[in-house]
Amino acid sequence: MRATLNELKAMSNEELHEWWAEAKFPFENLPCGNCLTSHNPGYVHSSCEEHEQVRDTMRKFPFEGGWNLRPYLEELYAIRLYFDSLYRPEPEESHARTECHAKEAALAD
Repeated sequence: MRATLNELKAMSNEELHEWWAEAKFPFENLPCGNCLTSHNPGYVHSSCEEHEQVRDTMRKFPFEGGWNLRPYLEELYAIRLYFDSLYRPEPEESHARTECHAKEAALAD
């Protein structure tokens, strides 16, 4: 589920860090396994070679393990939306509900 920018802004610093640590939108992982912020070339565990544009964009942000997100939140959110096509599509909520209801119906029979 995607949090809105206002929902993220309303979080405390601790809640925002936890959101980041759990790799929730807009900090979820790209198919390479790295999240948006870990594409920062200053991040010691950044090993992605396929997302050069993302790395170049993230170069200007200081990386502090998710603790300094608030000052850059609007910009990070916009960057995540800009690179949306690089991410795996989210499962459709209505489709997931339909599958769940089908399983429940099968169990009831």
